[in-house]
Amino acid sequence: PVHILLSKSDKLSRSAGQQSLSAWRRGLQPQDTGVTVQLFSSHHKNGVEETREKVLEWLKFRQKKAPV
Repeated sequence: PVHILLSKSDKLSRSAGQQSLSAWRRGLQPQDTGVTVQLFSSHHKNGVEETREKVLEWLKFRQKKAPV
Protein backbone atom coordinates (compact mmCIF):
# COMPACT_ATOMS: atom_id res chain seq x y z
CA PRO A 1 0.00 0.00 0.00
CA VAL A 2 1.02 3.59 -0.67
CA HIS A 3 -0.38 6.71 0.96
CA ILE A 4 0.74 9.95 -0.68
CA LEU A 5 0.83 13.07 1.50
CA LEU A 6 0.49 16.31 -0.41
CA SER A 7 2.38 18.38 2.12
CA LYS A 8 2.44 22.15 2.54
CA SER A 9 -1.30 22.24 1.89
CA ASP A 10 -1.51 25.22 4.26
CA LYS A 11 0.18 27.25 1.49
CA LEU A 12 -2.83 26.71 -0.80
CA SER A 13 -6.34 28.09 -0.64
CA ARG A 14 -8.97 25.49 0.20
CA SER A 15 -10.13 25.51 -3.42
CA ALA A 16 -6.60 25.11 -4.82
CA GLY A 17 -5.93 22.28 -2.37
CA GLN A 18 -9.04 20.42 -3.45
CA GLN A 19 -8.15 20.94 -7.12
CA SER A 20 -4.67 19.54 -6.52
CA LEU A 21 -6.04 16.54 -4.63
CA SER A 22 -8.55 15.84 -7.41
CA ALA A 23 -5.83 16.07 -10.06
CA TRP A 24 -3.66 13.57 -8.20
CA ARG A 25 -6.56 11.16 -7.79
CA ARG A 26 -7.48 11.44 -11.48
CA GLY A 27 -3.85 10.73 -12.36
CA LEU A 28 -3.84 7.39 -10.57
CA GLN A 29 -4.15 4.44 -12.91
CA PRO A 30 -6.75 1.67 -12.42
CA GLN A 31 -3.96 -0.74 -11.47
CA ASP A 32 -2.93 1.62 -8.65
CA THR A 33 -5.16 -0.14 -6.13
CA GLY A 34 -3.97 0.43 -2.60
CA VAL A 35 -2.73 3.93 -3.45
CA THR A 36 -4.40 6.77 -1.56
CA VAL A 37 -3.74 10.51 -1.56
CA GLN A 38 -4.48 13.24 0.97
CA LEU A 39 -3.70 16.86 1.73
CA PHE A 40 -1.35 17.35 4.68
CA SER A 41 0.04 20.23 6.72
CA SER A 42 2.11 19.51 9.81
CA HIS A 43 2.19 23.23 10.57
CA HIS A 44 -1.60 23.50 10.85
CA LYS A 45 -2.08 19.83 11.81
CA ASN A 46 -4.36 19.28 8.79
CA GLY A 47 -4.48 15.63 7.80
CA VAL A 48 -2.58 14.37 10.83
CA GLU A 49 -5.50 12.32 12.15
CA GLU A 50 -6.30 10.88 8.71
CA THR A 51 -2.67 9.84 8.31
CA ARG A 52 -2.62 8.28 11.78
CA GLU A 53 -5.78 6.30 10.96
CA LYS A 54 -4.29 5.05 7.69
CA VAL A 55 -1.10 3.84 9.39
CA LEU A 56 -3.08 2.13 12.15
CA GLU A 57 -5.26 0.47 9.50
CA TRP A 58 -2.10 -0.93 7.85
CA LEU A 59 -0.71 -2.16 11.17
CA LYS A 60 -3.97 -3.94 12.05
CA PHE A 61 -4.00 -5.57 8.61
CA ARG A 62 -0.42 -6.80 9.10
CA GLN A 63 -1.26 -8.22 12.51
CA LYS A 64 -4.11 -10.25 11.01
CA LYS A 65 -1.76 -11.60 8.31
CA ALA A 66 1.16 -12.34 10.65
CA PRO A 67 1.84 -16.04 11.34
CA VAL A 68 1.05 -17.22 14.86
